[in-house]
Amino acid sequence: VIILFYMRVFSRSHLTHTPSVREELGEKRCYAELLCQREAMKFYHQPMRRKQGGLKGSCSALVERFAFPENELVLPDDVQKSDRDHCRGIVHELAKCLGKHRVGSR
Repeated sequence: VIILFYMRVFSRSHLTHTPSVREELGEKRCYAELLCQREAMKFYHQPMRRKQGGLKGSCSALVERFAFPENELVLPDDVQKSDRDHCRGIVHELAKCLGKHRVGSR
């Protein structure tokens, strides 16, 4: 559900070519960090939660793991519904901010 919400700006043809999706996600990250700094910090850099005394995985690692399988290594072993719900709110904030700047609206 989170992935579908986040990916609403991509066309279906982009989803069939992983390198293109990775490039578009990288481009979106650049725009986010320039135009939506607070939201980008929460999505790309803020840990989802603390795990056994350490910080574990960002929302971007969770949401973008379909394009970046290596993200599995930084995610908690037991991603819970509360983690997905937490990230859904952050994704919504970032999408709203990027929408104000017309990023992703082709």
